[in-house]
Amino acid sequence: ELNYKVEKNLIIKVDKEKIIKVINNLINNAIKYSPSKEKIIIKAFKSKASKTVVLEIENTGAIIEEKYLSEVFNPFFRVEKSRNRKTGGSGLGLYIVSQILKSHNLYYKMESKKNSVLFTIYF
Repeated sequence: ELNYKVEKNLIIKVDKEKIIKVINNLINNAIKYSPSKEKIIIKAFKSKASKTVVLEIENTGAIIEEKYLSEVFNPFFRVEKSRNRKTGGSGLGLYIVSQILKSHNLYYKMESKKNSVLFTIYF
């Protein structure tokens, strides 16, 4: 199930093609790693505190152990090696995402909540 709430008139100055690649990767990961009948929640809004645009992509029904959260951005790292056959991929997706976001000097974070994984980008 996809739930999204995107505020109108949000403006960010980025390399459009690269940020589309980032967002596509994050949404595809959310779909790939969410069990059936779970939710993908996408929010984009202007933070009242910092006046920055915030993008959140969350998938329910999945978690990443705390010890792996910093490693998921390393090239070829996969949380669960057995997933390789099921989900495919090389373990480069989040590495590429991190490199694109770093090249834009954007702050981002991934956190594991009680029953979900939340990826946040601050533009």
